Amino acid sequence: MASATCLSGLQPDQKQTVIAYLLCQLAGGSDASSGGGGLTTPTDAQLVRGSMAVVSAEFERPNDTTAYAGNDVVGPTVAAVMTFANVGRIVGGNGYVTNVRLIKSTNVTANATFRLWLYQTAPAVIADNAPFTLLYANRAIRLGYVDLPCSTEGAGSNSASSFLTNVNLKFACTAASRDLYGVLEVKQAYIPGALEDFFVEITVDQN
Repeated sequence: MASATCLSGLQPDQKQTVIAYLLCQLAGGSDASSGGGGLTTPTDAQLVRGSMAVVSAEFERPNDTTAYAGNDVVGPTVAAVMTFANVGRIVGGNGYVTNVRLIKSTNVTANATFRLWLYQTAPAVIADNAPFTLLYANRAIRLGYVDLPCSTEGAGSNSASSFLTNVNLKFACTAASRDLYGVLEVKQAYIPGALEDFFVEITVDQN
């Protein structure tokens, strides 16, 4: 059995590997190549490696200032959902969204409250300025949402932003993916800027 002294010189992920390895043996693990009774090295998916990732997506809305109604989708000129790539540590990985940050390229804050919906699989695309639809059929892939009220700072500021901490939204990627997907909805009537940019960043704790 490894002692505290044996582990003291190891990096955190190495310690986790050793501990998981020893726990596997205590549970009766065996190595098929030795005909049973040997040692089994745990797979990557069996290890708990707590780590953090910061992933972002960005888009530019259309070249118009057409007002949004409450609950409309805000999206790019060519309709698409946002992709947050490699959120999972491994394919099929899971964890928790801890922080969410939104920055937009105008300083307008009137009615600038946005809702970020997160999905395990990309939902059907909804065009910019069309109503967001909450579909029962998406219940299995819809992870949840966070609301992002934007504010700005002093004179000369040319953007507005929102930053949420302690979100604690559980996620799980599909068995064939490490990605999550997002749709941005505005919650009140909002007058946008032409070609306004939206940057969305999520911070996750990965299992």
